[in-house]
Amino acid sequence: MKQLCRKSIMATKVAMWGTSLGVHLPKHEAERAGIESGTSVDVYVEDQRLIIEKAKPRYSIDDLVSMITPENLHGEFKTGASKGNESW
Repeated sequence: MKQLCRKSIMATKVAMWGTSLGVHLPKHEAERAGIESGTSVDVYVEDQRLIIEKAKPRYSIDDLVSMITPENLHGEFKTGASKGNESW
C-alpha cells in the first residue's frame, strides 16, 4: 500500500539580512530536509511558489578525474560498428 506523504506547514516570516531577504527555517523542518547550517541549497520559483531544496553536488571535470582509481577504472569496450565520420 502506498504511504501518503504528509505535508507539514509552518509559518515563518521573511526578514532583511543586509541587503538581501532571508527566511528562518524551523529546525525540525530543516532536519527533515537534511539541511543544516552551511548546507548549500538551490532556490527557484515554480508556479509562483518559492522552492528551497538541498543542492545536488556539482562537479568539475577535474573533480571527476580526481575520483578515478585503479579499482573503478575500466578498460576499453566495443560500442558497435562505426557510423558517420568517427572511424579511427
